[in-house]
Amino acid sequence: MQKQAYTILKNHFPILFLGVVVAGVFLFFQWDNFPGSAALYLGILFFPYLLQQEKAPTDRLLIPVVLGLLGLFFFNSSTLYYLTTALVILWLIENSMGKQNPLPYLMVVVIAPIFRYLVHIWSFPIRIKMSSLVAWSLRQIGMDVTAIGNSIFVNKVVYEVEPACIGIKMTGTALVCCLLILGYFKKERELKMTWVKAIGSLLFGFLLTLFANYIRLLGLVVFDIPPSNPLHSLMGIISLIVYVLIPFFFWWNWRQPKTPIISDKTILDQKTAIVPKIIAKHRLLIIGIFILGLIFTGCQFGNEKKQPNITTHPWMKLNGFTETPKDYGVLELKRSNQLIYIKPPAGPFQGAHDPRICWQGSGFVFKKIRKEQIDGITIYFAEITQDELTLQTAWWYDNGHSQTTEEWDWRWRSLFYGERYYLINISVLDQEGETLESLIREVMQTTSD
Repeated sequence: MQKQAYTILKNHFPILFLGVVVAGVFLFFQWDNFPGSAALYLGILFFPYLLQQEKAPTDRLLIPVVLGLLGLFFFNSSTLYYLTTALVILWLIENSMGKQNPLPYLMVVVIAPIFRYLVHIWSFPIRIKMSSLVAWSLRQIGMDVTAIGNSIFVNKVVYEVEPACIGIKMTGTALVCCLLILGYFKKERELKMTWVKAIGSLLFGFLLTLFANYIRLLGLVVFDIPPSNPLHSLMGIISLIVYVLIPFFFWWNWRQPKTPIISDKTILDQKTAIVPKIIAKHRLLIIGIFILGLIFTGCQFGNEKKQPNITTHPWMKLNGFTETPKDYGVLELKRSNQLIYIKPPAGPFQGAHDPRICWQGSGFVFKKIRKEQIDGITIYFAEITQDELTLQTAWWYDNGHSQTTEEWDWRWRSLFYGERYYLINISVLDQEGETLESLIREVMQTTSD
């Protein structure tokens, strides 16, 4: 067994070494934008399990990698940098071990930072519907339950439908586990895993995750399990296993042939048909160019915090505020206990310094997130807390003429009409919450004058 393991490691050491080098270059430039999570660690740990040789070695990813590197010369995009790095690693694998099935590619997407961002920010409408559905269900059995935004109120106790419930933690981890189950069936039953079948299965896993969160929330409210109770987190793990992984496993077990045609092993267990080693000069030259390209394009991310400060903006007429430039080109306006952040316009494919990300990065916890209208304009409202400090905050996207809270809206307009939307984030102390609406009107009045 030890001899076999040594042989496997020896045969694939060049790939492992170069893969580690490429990943190290990425982490050097993107460490702050690549936060850890259960889904990420599980995905990296079990990624080799999904590697199964489909066909002979191929260079099919060579052009996508080159296009990704060229794109990085024109776009300062952490997402593009991540995808290009992932493609370089997958090119190494396919060029040396053989063409791969869709599962490793989907794993790269599921553990990507952009996936976490999309789930966290874009899942808010689902969380709103989830809280309303749970409240409606409990009212049917006679409980006095009210849903406001993503909050469920029961006898003065608040239950939050947070991203930890339906977003980052559970959804990402669930989909990673679903991919591992797919890899198991593909390995044991020699299945042909098409993109349609793989993506369709992940969508089914996502629907199971929604159902699991619905059951979890019902249990938390009915049995009165607040966040401080250890059972609160345990309920999430139990729901993941009982309502997602077990049904997903038996669903695939039922719909697939039970007898494998040919015994299959993961690529790292193969002894025969060893694919060519990376010793050819042109391959070493290509990977050297790719690594240098990643280093050169990665240098642009080292200056992200030193973006040009906002010197002119539609809200320059606001009176009594002290302006302070911050990192990433953010402008802080402060007056007494009132705080306004004007965040620079982002590209249609870039992150926009969403308050739900930035404030949490500063140690604040979001509560009572909701949408309300002020003078016919929809705005996000929330309560954020850190230790004994509580702030009332509101935010929206604004180009000086139109306002929106919809990600699709401002990104679409930015892409096709060249409109530049600032993100406006206003906060006041909790005891001065009644001034928040008046401050919002003051900010909007400034742009309309």
